Amino acid sequence: MREETTMVCRDCGLVLNRYSEPGRPDSVEWRHPWHRPADHAPDPVPLDEAVLVRPVCDFCGGDPSWVYHTRSELIDTKATPTFTGRDDRRRISRHWERVQPEQGAPTEHSHHVYSTGWAACSPCAEMLELRDMERLITRLRRLRPDTFAAVSRNVLRDQYRPLFASISHREPIDTPR
Repeated sequence: MREETTMVCRDCGLVLNRYSEPGRPDSVEWRHPWHRPADHAPDPVPLDEAVLVRPVCDFCGGDPSWVYHTRSELIDTKATPTFTGRDDRRRISRHWERVQPEQGAPTEHSHHVYSTGWAACSPCAEMLELRDMERLITRLRRLRPDTFAAVSRNVLRDQYRPLFASISHREPIDTPR
């Protein structure tokens, strides 16, 4: 997959997130970060051409101090399970069995393509340096219960595991323009 340039919203200066349709990597949609909802539609411009850039921590939404680089872009696929209409029966013991709907192939909705640079504030960076995913998840759930309390720890682990495995190095973040 080709790497695209980082895009920033011309109106608010936030770095935008990139989404694409499954099977169509050229269909790109830009969205504001989840932790900084906006009252306007994104107006993407390349980072080099942006007049205003307001970096935020990609984890908690705070003021970042570091940029963590990954070896490649990371892709998170959003999908919905489908069901075949049959039952999946599994014998548990001689007299008991578990019955649940049989799942088919999931329907993909979108690919969230993460760039190779992840901004982190000092407290989040400390946990990234230690590769302490559990403490990072606990921090996020405490700081943003409105966003993370409803998300299971397993889902968050699945989301961050590729990032933790792919971090190559970090560097201090440039001051905003």
